[in-house]
Amino acid sequence: MFALLARALRQAPLFLPLLAVIGALLAQMHGTVWVLLTLAAIILALPLRLYKIATAAFLIASLAGLHLSWREQRLNDGQHQLLAQDELYLKGTLVRVAEKSAFMALDDYYPLRVELRGSRVASLCKYAKLGDVYEVWGVAEPLSTVSAHPIPGQFERGLWLRRHAVVCELSVFEAHALEPLFSWARFRSISEDWRMHLAAIIMPAGTEADAARQLLCALLLGEKSLAEPATLEAFVWSGSMHALAVSGLHVGILAALLWMLARVLRLPPRWAVIAIVVALALYVFVTGMAVSAIRAFLMTALLMLGLYAKRQISLLNIWSAAALMILLIAPPQLLQAGFVLSFVIYAVILMAARLSMIGDSILAPDDYLPPRLYTRWDFLRRWLGQSVRAVFWISTLAWILSLPLMALYFDSINSYGFLTNICITPLLPFVMGAGLLMLAFAPIPYLGSFFAAIALKLSAFLFSICSFFAGLPSAYLPTCAAAAGDSYMLVDLGYGKSACILGNPGLLLGAITPQSERWRLRPALFASGYSPSLMLQDARPSSRKAGGDIKRLWPALQILPMASMPPRPQLLYSAESGRFIIYPSPQLMQRPVSDDKLAILLWEYGDKRLLYLGNASAATLHYWIEQGADLRADIAILGHNPKQAVLDLDGLGIKQLILLPNAPAHWQGLRLGENEARKGQLTHSPAALSK
Repeated sequence: MFALLARALRQAPLFLPLLAVIGALLAQMHGTVWVLLTLAAIILALPLRLYKIATAAFLIASLAGLHLSWREQRLNDGQHQLLAQDELYLKGTLVRVAEKSAFMALDDYYPLRVELRGSRVASLCKYAKLGDVYEVWGVAEPLSTVSAHPIPGQFERGLWLRRHAVVCELSVFEAHALEPLFSWARFRSISEDWRMHLAAIIMPAGTEADAARQLLCALLLGEKSLAEPATLEAFVWSGSMHALAVSGLHVGILAALLWMLARVLRLPPRWAVIAIVVALALYVFVTGMAVSAIRAFLMTALLMLGLYAKRQISLLNIWSAAALMILLIAPPQLLQAGFVLSFVIYAVILMAARLSMIGDSILAPDDYLPPRLYTRWDFLRRWLGQSVRAVFWISTLAWILSLPLMALYFDSINSYGFLTNICITPLLPFVMGAGLLMLAFAPIPYLGSFFAAIALKLSAFLFSICSFFAGLPSAYLPTCAAAAGDSYMLVDLGYGKSACILGNPGLLLGAITPQSERWRLRPALFASGYSPSLMLQDARPSSRKAGGDIKRLWPALQILPMASMPPRPQLLYSAESGRFIIYPSPQLMQRPVSDDKLAILLWEYGDKRLLYLGNASAATLHYWIEQGADLRADIAILGHNPKQAVLDLDGLGIKQLILLPNAPAHWQGLRLGENEARKGQLTHSPAALSK
């Protein structure tokens, strides 16, 4: 037993150092108990007389631990220094550019980054690129803290920012561009330019709505931003989203296609290996250099170089080498879903591939026939049988292992993921091959159109398969049970905005925009077990297009536009969730304030009552009280109206007052009417009205 273990570890000398590094990093992130993993890796090597491996494990783990410790210390010290200053002058490089904000890496505080916000930044983002250098003046503000009890499915933005070394938000009031220097961000900007140029070949102007072209852009280039939500949803629900994320599957298919091309062109092995490695590096560069793609490239390059050098190949050692390279450069990757899924699933694929080689399939030639007597048909039958078994084992085992990982990271599971992947795996090489030929021959008349037609037909067929499995009953399920009928939940949408669902199935309302609906609200509702049946659509222009993504998941949802409601109470009744009374903002007031467009809502469930004031004005509240409306309630949810804030709730019998994220910080702990204002329930487990 020890001899076999020692032999395996000698063939993969980097495996124990990898375990030691993982233990050292987890010990700093999640408690010192994980240091036992590091000690186990070192101690295991000693009785096997692998002293060099034990020494390497200790040194590499120490290096990784020191790197992470230094990084965290820099983040803490830098954050304290930045927040302690009234006004800041900073110079740095843009490393991420969004529609209205940007991340800037600071030259004087490496590896710290800040998030730039403000009207100046919104105009800057229209023409800025990654790698641009700016000097900015502004005021630093703290980021939102990480919740100890996050809502399932809710994107933890504070934790994500911390892992990307973003320490504060900077409200910019002046910014000047400087001469850009060559940097990793500039390198990524060139990659983005190439990717968008290739995407324009696949998706010319006027074809943006074609799902087949959207799929090709995502499959070949990893550019999912051009795909509509319905297209991505088919792959999410069918359990085949990995096909749209450039990973080992894509790199492996491309390497196999290039190897076959080299054989056809009769290239010498030396030049074939060099050409394939260079081509894979360019492909990973163009597709955005995702962690999964980098991991696949490193492993493929090491494998091919090892074969070329005629060295003994250990896939476990190559797997460990790629993981070590990434963790030593970026330790926080250890907790990223992409890193874990990429490396764990790849290990399962290797195990499944080994299982598929055990025994012969029913398509294999006679067992008593020696291989030297095989005909070409016999070789084809054996290869076909092994391929079918490999697809089955890889799809099934990868799906089984992905279930707990999907539940851990995404609070959901795919019921038919293994069937989807069994069907699409043989098709993917043909789709990718046709798509690459489409790009290669695009400038050539007729020939480019010919390959484009083939690629689009195959892409449409692939999309139809995924759509079929996504449309089956219970294809995509949350991991938690359905919420109770008397429960309610507040979801922080970021930037001071929030949404609330009352009851299950219940009423949904709040400052919902299409973007926050897609990325924050819908995942939280789905993973928490809620099924909205009604939605009050805000009268503000930014919210008038919201509701489409939620309605696609819950087709029975009824959307009620606030702008079309008359200025009188409206009663909505739900057998499961009680009744709702909507009190719109009165339109007959002589001097309505600009923010007085929001309704007040009273939710009655049995003998319990909840009053949702939100950002409604004090004028609206007092108007309906004067009209004789019974607004007494056990719980009140209150935001902030900047023109006429609600500061008096006397006489309403409120026992618990909950503040929305946009409520002023100094309100917390103050007496608002008869109640003490407390922020709460925003990122906790769903609360029950009957408690």
